[in-house]
Amino acid sequence: MADGSDLKAYSKSGDGKSHYAAGSAAPGRKKKKSDKRPAKIAFSGEEYGFGYQALTQFSNETRRRVKNGRSGVYDGGAKAAKNAKLDQDTQQLAQFDDFNFAEAPRQQAVRTKEQALMAVKSGTADYALVPFYNPYAGYDFETLRALNTLTGMMAVEQYVASDSMCLAVHESQVLELAQSSHPGSSFSSLMRHTRRQGNLGDADSYKNDHSSYASAPSGAGIRPNAAEQSLLRDRIDMIFAGPEAARRCKSSLDGFRSIGVDIVETPRVIEPHRELAKRARSSLTSGRQVNTFFDPRSGDSHFVNSMGSDAHHETRLYGVLIPSAVADRSPEYIIIDEDVDDSAEEKSRFFVVHKNPDHSLFEDAYRTTDAKTRYWEKRIKHIARRAQDDVHVLGDEKNKIKGVRVMLRFLRGKHAASVGDVENYLRNYGVPFNIVRVDEDSGASEPAPVVMDIEFSFADGDFGYYPFSRRFRGSVVNGALKKAFARWKNRGVLVLAAMPFEEPQLPRHKQRRWWKEAFIAQQKDFTETMFIRFSRILFIYMLPLGIAALLLWVLMKQFTS
Repeated sequence: MADGSDLKAYSKSGDGKSHYAAGSAAPGRKKKKSDKRPAKIAFSGEEYGFGYQALTQFSNETRRRVKNGRSGVYDGGAKAAKNAKLDQDTQQLAQFDDFNFAEAPRQQAVRTKEQALMAVKSGTADYALVPFYNPYAGYDFETLRALNTLTGMMAVEQYVASDSMCLAVHESQVLELAQSSHPGSSFSSLMRHTRRQGNLGDADSYKNDHSSYASAPSGAGIRPNAAEQSLLRDRIDMIFAGPEAARRCKSSLDGFRSIGVDIVETPRVIEPHRELAKRARSSLTSGRQVNTFFDPRSGDSHFVNSMGSDAHHETRLYGVLIPSAVADRSPEYIIIDEDVDDSAEEKSRFFVVHKNPDHSLFEDAYRTTDAKTRYWEKRIKHIARRAQDDVHVLGDEKNKIKGVRVMLRFLRGKHAASVGDVENYLRNYGVPFNIVRVDEDSGASEPAPVVMDIEFSFADGDFGYYPFSRRFRGSVVNGALKKAFARWKNRGVLVLAAMPFEEPQLPRHKQRRWWKEAFIAQQKDFTETMFIRFSRILFIYMLPLGIAALLLWVLMKQFTS
C-alpha cells in the first residue's frame, strides 16, 4: 500500500499463478495471531473529542471480545454469505479476523468525515469512526451522503460518545499573572501548587492487560480549588468558543457578556483551544529574565526568574470553552468552571464503517426479489444470532443487545415508487422506524434519496416465525425486506448499515392490526360520519321543513276557523 501497510495483496503473474504479499496468508488458511497486525482506525473530530471517545470505546470493546474468544468486530452478516461466488479481490475485502485487536489500534485522526471514509475506501485505514446522529442536529447528512456514494462500504457497529463543556485558561498566562502579582495577593498562592503528573497510559501499558486504553495523561497540570477558580473567572477578559460550544453554553456566555467579557466565536474549521494557545503565547511578556546557577559541589542547578509587575496589569487573560476531556488530558489548560452546559451531557452516535461487499448488487443469483430478500434476511439473522451468543459468552446482561438496526437507502428520482408501502407495513407491525432525506433537494433537478432507519427488536419477535401472533407468511424481518426490495418498484435500495443496538433510539409505534385496531377505527369513523351526516340532514333540512310545516298548519287552522 502507499502508506507502507502490510495488508494482504493478491495478484496474478504472467504464468497465471497466484501470489500473496509477504506477511499474508492464502484465503483458505487462517492467520496465526502472531501474523496479525493492529487495526488502523480513521476517525474525525478534534483531539480527544467525540471521535476519540468513540475510538476508545471501540478499542476496549473489541479487546474484551477477543479476550473472551469472540471475534473483535461484527461483520454485518458477511460470513453468512460465504457461499456466494466471490472473486479474489472481494474475498480479501471480506476478511474480518485479520487484525490483532488485543493490541492498541493505530489511530488516524482526520479533519472531515469524508476523509475518514475515503481512508477505508483507499485501503489506508481498516475502519472508520464517523458520527451519524446528534440529538440537536439530527442525522448527519455528510455521513449519509458519503455512504450513499461509496459503494462496497457499510456500517457494522455503533457507539455512543458523550461529553460536557468546561471553561479553561492557558497555564502560561496564569503563571505569568501569579509571578508578577504582589507577594501577598491571592494570585501569588497559585505558585505554591504542586504540578500533577497524571496517569500515563501508552501502547505498552495497554498490552500489559489493562482494562482500558488511554494515550494521554489525565488530570495533569495545575488544579486550583474553588476559591482560586472564582478568582480566575473574575479576571477573564476574553473567551473563545466554537459553534458547538456557543450553542450548548449560550446562557453562560450571555452571563459573561453582561459583565463586559468579550466573546469570540471561532469558525468551525478552527479549533478554539488551539486559537487560545496561540493568543496566549503571543501575549506573554518579553521582559522576563531567567538566570541559571550551577553548584559544582552538589551538581544542582538553580533557576531565578524575574519580571516586572507591569505584566500583571497589562496581560489579558483568555478563556476557552472546550470539552472536559480535552482540558483534563492537556496539562497546559487549567479548568476554572467544570459545568457550563445549559443542558445534560450531549451524546453523538458513531458508525463503525468497514469494507463490506453487498453480493446482491453484482451477482445474478440475487437479482430476483425473493433471492435478495433471503440473502439479506440471512445476513441480518446472522448478526442477531451472534449478538445473542455474545451475551451468553461475555455475561453482559446489563448492556445486552436488544435487536438489529438496519438503514436502507431508497431512490426517489425518475420512475421510483413511493416508500409508503414499506412505512405502512412497519407501522402495522409496530416496528420503530424513521425516514430522513440524504440531502437538500430544493431547486434540484430530481428529488434526493431517503434513508429509512429501522430497528428490529428481539423482544417483539421480529426475527421469529409466529403465524398466529405476528405474521402468517414469515418473520416480520422477511416481510419488511420483501417490501423494500420489490424490483418492480424501481427504488434502487441500498443497505447502508446493519448493526446490533443495545438501547433503542427510535420511538415505538403501537401495533395496528386489521382485526382489532383497524376494525375499531373503522367503526368509530363510520359512527362519526353517520352522526355528522344525519345531524346535517336533521338541522339543515328537516328542522326548517318542520318549522315551515308547523307554521303552514297554524295558518291553515286559523283560516278554517
